[in-house]
Amino acid sequence: MTEKNDPLAVELQTLLSDLIDSKLSEKSQARLREILGGDIDAQDEYRRLMAVHALLYVDFSGEQAQLLPRLARVPTAAESMTAARSALDSATTSDGPPGQHSVGRASESWATAVGRSWNNPRWRVVGALASLAASMLFICWWYDLISINSGDWHTATVAEAGRSGNEPSHDELLNKESRAVAVLGQASRAIWSNPELRLSDGASLPPGKFKLEKGLVQLEFVSGASVIIEAPAQFELISPNRVICNLGKVRAHVPSQAIGFTIVTPTYAAVDLGTDFTVQVEPTGASQYQVLQGKVDLRGDGQDAAVVAKRLTTGQGVRSTAAGQLTEMVKPQSTFVGTEQLLAMASAAHRERYDGWKRFSQEIRSAPNVIFYYGFDGHEPWDRVLRNDGTNQDEMLDGAIVGCQWTAGRWPGKQALEFKRTTDRVRVNVPGEFESLTYTAWLRIEGLERWLSSLMLTDGHQPGEVHWQMTDQGQLMLGVKAEPHESHDFYSPSVIGPKDLGRWVHLACVYNGKDGYVSHYLDGVEVSRENVRIATRLRLGPAEIGNWVPQDLRAYRIRSLNGRIDEFILFNTPLTAKEIRSIYEAGKPQS
Repeated sequence: MTEKNDPLAVELQTLLSDLIDSKLSEKSQARLREILGGDIDAQDEYRRLMAVHALLYVDFSGEQAQLLPRLARVPTAAESMTAARSALDSATTSDGPPGQHSVGRASESWATAVGRSWNNPRWRVVGALASLAASMLFICWWYDLISINSGDWHTATVAEAGRSGNEPSHDELLNKESRAVAVLGQASRAIWSNPELRLSDGASLPPGKFKLEKGLVQLEFVSGASVIIEAPAQFELISPNRVICNLGKVRAHVPSQAIGFTIVTPTYAAVDLGTDFTVQVEPTGASQYQVLQGKVDLRGDGQDAAVVAKRLTTGQGVRSTAAGQLTEMVKPQSTFVGTEQLLAMASAAHRERYDGWKRFSQEIRSAPNVIFYYGFDGHEPWDRVLRNDGTNQDEMLDGAIVGCQWTAGRWPGKQALEFKRTTDRVRVNVPGEFESLTYTAWLRIEGLERWLSSLMLTDGHQPGEVHWQMTDQGQLMLGVKAEPHESHDFYSPSVIGPKDLGRWVHLACVYNGKDGYVSHYLDGVEVSRENVRIATRLRLGPAEIGNWVPQDLRAYRIRSLNGRIDEFILFNTPLTAKEIRSIYEAGKPQS
């Protein structure tokens, strides 16, 4: 790569020159991604050049402000290239693995080439700054321009993966998650007005307005208060200690840690003094308040917030008109669902959903286009074989469980495998070649701490082999080795966010070789579609679910999944959006 008569080396240096001078076009960016994605030597030369350029960047500042970052000017690409060539001629390879040269050694080669002495304290500082700057340049360019996967064949840009202008960034989602005021404890047949609102047990709830059309939900506030809300209900979460209820029935349990928890209605604010109480708001705005145990103050809102209109104690109840007139309830009775009753109702709903999934499962596993069907059910705790329940009974299609432990699935009584350690995996072997494939899986994702998390990856990366995985930005990705030295990677936008961690999600990916496209699905909804440039016969062979054997590749070796799987189906045909939706509807944990 560094030979002067090597056309590729000349092209690389031209592209890097344009990069340094901020003149790299989009077309040139794509070409640079291509070169750096498949050539370790090219990546090493890039690192060394950036180290040299960073050191020159410091050097051209002179000694202004004692090396504070008030730099006179940036060296040009030509100056950096000249210095780099001198450095490269005398560069020494590090003692680490092949292709892994240290930035420090590149800087040392440059210092030798220009006759600087590292015994000079100033140059020790400059060298350290240069190394740091080079690293930062590399990291920034890595993520902002190409997101290189060194040594692997996944080279597509994460930043270019179809994010729409209106879509919140991953950091915005994290920030929103950090503002959560409550979590969803239990739910029974809950239907929200927004069909896109995907809430399951344990989901975090940020401040905002909610409308519950049917069913019941239990909310556990960060303050420690717990409320059960019965539909139809309209409410707004304000803070860990305050909720506005404009419609619906609410039962609140407030421990001593959350004294002062307040439910605001159209007429009064019910302020807890350490109690169990109920609030019911009618469509007209009239409200009822009842204390089951303890004390509650009814106060006005706004300027009247400090004025106690009525104090209620155990057994007392009042009714307020829409105008705020209070009348005693002679024999208040509680028709509100309690925690124990809600749990029983939720368990009954779960059993119903589980039984419905079993019936659907029996139908789909017998379909002729099913390569394998892993239901993750009916296994003993000591089983180390994941049984293929499909009609294709080739014993090669049974999975070998390595490390994973059996745990709870989507419903009580349903089994799943937990992928927690970096050694956890299921080994499979799928013979044959395919024009099309469809993957579907139910997962509970616990974390996306790795740049890539495996769903199902072939052991190698030979022509036709396929990698299905997720990125740490919540993107779904299918990589197909469509050319000898290039993978064609198909990314979705960032569709999995912090709100999805800890809940069961349904993922699907369709490679349609006949019509030439790849689609990704989340919870039965198509989230991206991209055309296939080169139709490829797909091969799997030895592969892993939830992990990956990196072989001799050095970058991103750890791709283990952090979460649970309790259903995984592989089809040899491209499923339609309707078919994928039906699998999701039959298997979603709650109705």
